[in-house]
Amino acid sequence: MFETRLSIAVASALLLMFGAVARAQLPPELASRLNRSVVLTVDATTILAGGSGIQGGSFSSSRSGVDADLNISKFGGAGDVGDPRPLGLFGLKWQPVIEGSIGYLTYKNDFHTAPVAGDENKYTTTAVEFGGGARFWFDDHLGLAPTISAIYGHTKNNYNAVSSLVRTNQAAAEQAGLIDWDVDTWTIVPGVELAYQWTWRRTTFTLSSTFTYFHTQDFYSSSSVVSINSGSQTWQKQIRC
Repeated sequence: MFETRLSIAVASALLLMFGAVARAQLPPELASRLNRSVVLTVDATTILAGGSGIQGGSFSSSRSGVDADLNISKFGGAGDVGDPRPLGLFGLKWQPVIEGSIGYLTYKNDFHTAPVAGDENKYTTTAVEFGGGARFWFDDHLGLAPTISAIYGHTKNNYNAVSSLVRTNQAAAEQAGLIDWDVDTWTIVPGVELAYQWTWRRTTFTLSSTFTYFHTQDFYSSSSVVSINSGSQTWQKQIRC
């Protein structure tokens, strides 16, 4: 599960981060390691909060002394508009597709092992997606829908320090931009869905395969060490009725 991988990455980065702050210096390799874990977190939370093809819900995991809790609230979705219309080419038909979503996400790590036992690292993301495309029908059953959309995301980090190590070095870590930062991102989302529909009695079944690519970059960051430029992808296979 992605939340487990995020927990391990964030926990490792924090342990290294506060060790360096305690020595009153920040080696370049440490900033690079921390930045990679932040990129993973911001990229994932933006997609989960804003992507119209991803549902809301609550998830949790526990591993290696870190409890992770994820909550997603979503409104929106994707759908075809109107009835298929003749395209005037090879007997094809087409209809518009609209995608849109508004989401709010919280992702929290609770640490239970020294030297950061009792600390909480929390991310909150608000995201908005809008886009569309067209579905091309080869016959009454088989259709192909290329789409493109954009996601705006705002992610904020809050670190609640309980451990003596972090409390001692918290001001230095904040000044270095390692914790308590916020970042604004944009994401370009091209995708394509191949779908086959058939009707049995009064029920319509849809078998679909959807590939989606996400490219995310920041255009504002309150921290000099938080920089986002990443790519990821999903491939969903579904049967709907």
